[in-house]
Amino acid sequence: MIREIIGYGLIYIGIAFDFFGVLGLVRLPDVYNRLQAATKSVTFGTGGILLGIFILQGLCKIIKSQKIGYISSISKCNTSG
Repeated sequence: MIREIIGYGLIYIGIAFDFFGVLGLVRLPDVYNRLQAATKSVTFGTGGILLGIFILQGLCKIIKSQKIGYISSISKCNTSG
């Protein structure tokens, strides 16, 4: 229960950061201001979304779904199934 609340909270925060980054990209007047708004807030937003998915799903389930060879060979997850 608490894991879902934290995970979804991070995903919603990440979506908000992405939205504000896009809004800054559209609204700011200068190229340099637009570049800064896009890079900083969208990076935080994407990181929040990825961290929320990681908390909701867990590392082993993500490795199994992506079929990441190197990580699955060094991790302790059972990826045979």
